[in-house]
Amino acid sequence: MISTAEVLTGGFANKRSAAWWHLRELLDPAGGHQLALPPDDTLTGDLTAPHWRMTSSGKIQVESKDEIRKRLGRSTDDGDAVVMAFWEKPAAADLIYRDYIDEYAPQRQDGTVNRPQWQEGTHGYLVREFAIPSSWPRYVGIAFGGTRDTALTWWAEEPGTGNYYCYREVPGGGFSGREHARRALEYPEHVAYWVGGENSEDDARLQWNMSKVPVIIPFITDPEAATDHLIGLLRERRLFVMDHLAGLRAELGSYARDLAGRGQSGLRIAERERFRLLCSVRYLASVWPARPPEVSQPEPELTVAQQRAALADAQDDAWDRRRGQVADPRGGDIWSIQT
Repeated sequence: MISTAEVLTGGFANKRSAAWWHLRELLDPAGGHQLALPPDDTLTGDLTAPHWRMTSSGKIQVESKDEIRKRLGRSTDDGDAVVMAFWEKPAAADLIYRDYIDEYAPQRQDGTVNRPQWQEGTHGYLVREFAIPSSWPRYVGIAFGGTRDTALTWWAEEPGTGNYYCYREVPGGGFSGREHARRALEYPEHVAYWVGGENSEDDARLQWNMSKVPVIIPFITDPEAATDHLIGLLRERRLFVMDHLAGLRAELGSYARDLAGRGQSGLRIAERERFRLLCSVRYLASVWPARPPEVSQPEPELTVAQQRAALADAQDDAWDRRRGQVADPRGGDIWSIQT
């Protein structure tokens, strides 16, 4: 078996080859690594798609993304996200969403999170897949990126709790904006908000709107402010991710600031193009309030007699106000009627 340590001695043709081979070793049962991936057909197809060869100089070279796309007619976006997540694991202090813990949250029988049982250090933001009730509001975040890098995440809001569950991800796919919009409308779901794009991407939003998908601009347009807002939602334990969404899970666990070399905080975000799903979440989260909405108590039910009495009182009050004051038709001040 070729070890990833051979990267340092020139065992691989490039970093991509080393990263893919590293995950191959991690998944090899003979290696003794405790690693498991979700039962997702798309992810399995992505991870088993690339071919590899030995170069004339004796180095391992894994098939490039362009070669795979030409051969298969699609990109292996989910597989690439998982590969890079395990290849470059940033220090915990550098992770932007270090509050995200890829562990299961306690769930009720209907799949929703049992918040009273949630314990710090034990539970995380992962939930097992469950059927979203049709009455739940749906939201879609969109990161525009041309035919290769456009990404969408689909969320549902649990009524009365302020909890949001991500239940679908659509990374890349090689479609145009209009094709993405058409495919998004094929899901038989009523979407309350479609949110996407940077402040400058009006043309992309217009293209989707012309395709009958009313995408709106994020409420928070500054990237740093939007990131802080998303971090706040995580800390409030309001965002949960279904376990079959390997791409988003990988991005949440590896999105980090590049602090190398200069010792300054707030430097550039490492390789934004690798985190398109996460960008779509940032755009969408800007429309969600920072704190859970207050759950209003239902008004006590009134008898028919009580309803009639209340209506009569309201009508009397309105008539009293009308008799006492009327607006001057000439546009002047309020004047009283002498009775």
